[in-house]
Amino acid sequence: MYLSNNDLTDLDTYAKRIRGEVLFARAWLLCEGQSAYLLLRYFASLLGTPLDQAGVTVIDFQNNGSPGAFVGLARAFEIPWIMICDNDQGGKEALHKKSGQKSDSAVNTDFLTSF
Repeated sequence: MYLSNNDLTDLDTYAKRIRGEVLFARAWLLCEGQSAYLLLRYFASLLGTPLDQAGVTVIDFQNNGSPGAFVGLARAFEIPWIMICDNDQGGKEALHKKSGQKSDSAVNTDFLTSF
């Protein structure tokens, strides 16, 4: 596993801001933006299973670093993760950054989860 210095800086900043709670989660749900962050937490609450109580941390990777940094860290600590992205150009680019694929290649949906 390799994390660049920029990835490590982003992760350090993010972990300090949220006091490192992500490192104690049972699983990560990576999402592309603030709207998805709020909606995922809201709908889980409506269904009677607040994600925090289930040990699942929702991470808005778009505003807190790169998807590759979070995926690399999750793999290093063996934290199960799922990534949710829009099917627009920005979402496809996030998936390719995470996977190391070129942006014109097909996305392998089996690669979107560590479960």
